[in-house]
Amino acid sequence: MTNGKTNTYILVVGMGIVGNTIARFFKKRGKEVAATDSDQTKTREAEDLSALGIQTSLGPHDPAMFENAAMIVTSPGVPLDLPAIEAARSKGVKITGELDVIQGYIKEPVVAVTGTNGKTTVTSLISDMLQAAGKTVFTCGNIGTPVAEYLVSDKKADVIVAEISSFQLDSSDRFKPDVAVLLNISEDHLDRYARPDLYTESKWSIFQNQTGEDTGVINAQIPGAFDRAGVMKQQVFLYNMPSDRKTPEDQSFPGRNSLRAAESMPDLSRTSLKGRHNMENIEAAALSAMAAGADTAAVQAAVDRFQPLRHRLQYTGTVRGIDFYNDSKATNPDAVLRAVEYFSGGIFLIMGGRAKDTDFSCLARTVRERIAGLILIGEAAETIAGQFESMAKIRFAASMAEAVARGFDSAVPGQTVLLAPGCASFDMYSGYAARGDDFTNEVEKLKERENESA
Repeated sequence: MTNGKTNTYILVVGMGIVGNTIARFFKKRGKEVAATDSDQTKTREAEDLSALGIQTSLGPHDPAMFENAAMIVTSPGVPLDLPAIEAARSKGVKITGELDVIQGYIKEPVVAVTGTNGKTTVTSLISDMLQAAGKTVFTCGNIGTPVAEYLVSDKKADVIVAEISSFQLDSSDRFKPDVAVLLNISEDHLDRYARPDLYTESKWSIFQNQTGEDTGVINAQIPGAFDRAGVMKQQVFLYNMPSDRKTPEDQSFPGRNSLRAAESMPDLSRTSLKGRHNMENIEAAALSAMAAGADTAAVQAAVDRFQPLRHRLQYTGTVRGIDFYNDSKATNPDAVLRAVEYFSGGIFLIMGGRAKDTDFSCLARTVRERIAGLILIGEAAETIAGQFESMAKIRFAASMAEAVARGFDSAVPGQTVLLAPGCASFDMYSGYAARGDDFTNEVEKLKERENESA
């Protein structure tokens, strides 16, 4: 710090939306705060914090700024093995994250949702179910609003429903949600995790601080789910039961009696959500919402009116009998599988983007049996082509406009052009939403051209 003091300030690393919220949170409570970000373009964010009396630093990290802090709070996207962070840790500086920061301040019940796929849909469903039950809900986390915003804004809610990423869990030792939900675990983010098991353990850590008064909701199809649930202290609700297993009551769980999921599920025939994975999502949301105080009538009402979220198997339109679907949020192979299984076949699949050290081999059978053609974009196009060139007709596209056009030219009425990239979007776009919007816009242009020529 410029005033020469050491070990008196809290250093927030990362000036994105989460980092800025945490910095404002501590400043509001009279703490001495500094913030740093290696991205030198974040001048507006730095100016906003400086106006509050928070010292800011952009560009290469100053090791002394880290080592002299009383505590370091990292934003979710900040790697925990940064040299400056490791050096500070070696000198005894506490390293923590948003979830541990808010743990000591939020008194309301917290429902926390994690998993590789489906987090945003389930978080939104739970929120809707609880609101239908008459509760005031603050929806936050990876869905867009930082959890700490609840404390900064002085908002009041009956329940907090938070979408939680593995990155957030990695910097958490104390976070203890009242209801913790684990939807699924599939290979992802191997650009950040040295081994797949480290990512797996990160996801399971959402339950680590729960007690017998808390609730865990777990997809029974996750490998090891029954063994792990069997030693948990909290109430455990298993859902999506394998056909060769009986209900949770037949397991020896030390927690309170587990709920028989099949007896409490809403009527799924009334939902507009598509795909088997979304039926699992509804089941998880219903169990979680009921654990947080919703009744079955409220759960059913929310299911009946819930609409698919944008960029998640979103129907975009039909042109000359060819259907277009936008699943830009499918950023890993497992999400691609879940999208493809909704359709009976005849799919022209748009894939590609920035791979995350991803192994696409799990898609081999699906590509061979269900995909009429692959249209590849972005940095990973050649890599994906190398894995599937003997299994499907492959075409390359330099832009989304070209990809949509190639899909349309290749398909016949009754077939589908599906955007399910299996990759991150950052090689070509600012995020998956921008990629999905581009796809949707190109389909709209295609509709207009076809209408004009009709």
